[in-house]
Amino acid sequence: MAHSITKIFPQLRRKGSGQLNVLIVATSEAQARTDRAFLRMAGIINPLWIASGRQAARHLSAYPVDFVLCDAACEDMSGIECIQLLRSNPDLLDLPVLLATLDNREDTVVEAMRAGCSGYLIRPYSMDQFSRQVAQAFAQPLPASEAERLRHEASEERFSQLLTPQQQAQQAQEEEEDAATVLYHKARILFQRGLVDEALESLQQTLALNKDFAEAY
Repeated sequence: MAHSITKIFPQLRRKGSGQLNVLIVATSEAQARTDRAFLRMAGIINPLWIASGRQAARHLSAYPVDFVLCDAACEDMSGIECIQLLRSNPDLLDLPVLLATLDNREDTVVEAMRAGCSGYLIRPYSMDQFSRQVAQAFAQPLPASEAERLRHEASEERFSQLLTPQQQAQQAQEEEEDAATVLYHKARILFQRGLVDEALESLQQTLALNKDFAEAY
């Protein structure tokens, strides 16, 4: 028998409609089909599926939904990274976002909460678990312990930066260059101490990160 989530939680109904608009974000089409079938059992007739975290963020900026069900893996990022991206947009801070995953490790749950996850579902989840997490997500979209920080950090500028792959690539390059600098100076110190083998190993690691440093040395 199908369960109607809007009957379980009548306060979730949108004005003028008994239906909830739900977005599924998942890289796996098979996983999205599973979630979509489950949502239909809950009375949510036509949930939308988007594979890309960035595409989902752009869509949500223009077309609001009632809540998001995000898988642990999106096409272009992890589920937690997708939640971080959504929470960087001030307009999406009050959007309930549930993370569905096989990972029940405590550190992963904590990481998800810090990202701004509204509810955490362990696959395979039951209707009772789903209903409780949805109710909690609507009652408190942002974790109480993280709400103030997330609201302070969110801005249109930050959202735009995270939404742009070039910005993330530049940040990754800068991090690699910083690591290469540390390894380069470590190699010099080791050479000065006569520890040639260790210095060469450090230099090889530098070369793997940044060819310019190794050639300069």
